[in-house]
Amino acid sequence: MDDDRTISKKDFDDIYKSYSLQKGDILLTIVGTIGKVAIVDTECNNIAFQRSVSILRPNNKLNYFFSKSYLESPLVKKQLLLKTTISAQPGVYLKDIKKIKIFIPSLLEQEKIGEFLSKVDERIEKQEEKVELLKERKKGWMQQLFSQSIRFKDENGQDYPAWEEKKLGEISQRVQGNKFKEVEQFEVLTISASQGWLNQKERFGKVIAGKELKNYTVLKRGELSYNHGSSKIAPFGTVFVQDSYDIALVPKVYHSFKILEENSKFIQYYFETRKLDRGLRRLVSSSARMDGLLNITYDNFMTIKLLLPSLPEQEKIAEFLSKQDELVEKEEEKLSLLKEQKKGLLQQMFV
Repeated sequence: MDDDRTISKKDFDDIYKSYSLQKGDILLTIVGTIGKVAIVDTECNNIAFQRSVSILRPNNKLNYFFSKSYLESPLVKKQLLLKTTISAQPGVYLKDIKKIKIFIPSLLEQEKIGEFLSKVDERIEKQEEKVELLKERKKGWMQQLFSQSIRFKDENGQDYPAWEEKKLGEISQRVQGNKFKEVEQFEVLTISASQGWLNQKERFGKVIAGKELKNYTVLKRGELSYNHGSSKIAPFGTVFVQDSYDIALVPKVYHSFKILEENSKFIQYYFETRKLDRGLRRLVSSSARMDGLLNITYDNFMTIKLLLPSLPEQEKIAEFLSKQDELVEKEEEKLSLLKEQKKGLLQQMFV
């Protein structure tokens, strides 16, 4: 709404005739990500929607929240999947959506089901808000800690020494290659900008390394990797400590390294603040490559400058932020449980 992208009045009027929104409309994504559902719960004046979303308008025989819940059920999602055309951009035709069969109870029962499931959604929304609040609070702490507006004291209540600037290459050592012949014995990991290290089997349903597995890097617990892939969340890549396994295999294309005397977790949080993005931007020799990776070599990556406190202060900062992560993870687990409970309810109600 704040940018200057506009269309002509005539084009808007043509779209608005068929794609205007009203309160109570149900929106169903039908291009790209299939089957996401939302209710229009406010009055919409002069708002038109694009055709990547189907607008469903329940009649007086349908309760709109019942209809939304029905569309979220595994029963309908299975039908949508069967009707999805597979291409570079998966999609479902409107004519096929009209053919989806649904079973409708009385309006009174619809209202009761809708009211019950709306309360479930409210609990999920509140839990999502709680998770986001904790994440924002952690960001606030990080900003204050790494800007030094908040400082820890030592055990005697005295200030720690002033922070010193060092290059990453001065405090770390490269990790590359592997000396193991039986690489299948180790877990194979990949980095997600939003979630950190993920097991390839869990994320993709299988190990996607293929024949390249023998070339993967052995990363021990406490060692780090820089995924120099550009994403919306992390346009200049992400750094994470491998702290799940004694030994794991990670893609060779990552810049992997170990910290010599500093705190590894502190270094991870330093990159998470995005304070180093300006320096990383200067290292990019050109835009992202065809494989999505930024053209930042390992040697250039090691020239990044960090402002480091003493090791005891690093440890206190890392410990404090780790506790914030634990709080977020605990609430995310509750959120996942609520979503699974809702999924189970939809499975039982719409069969």
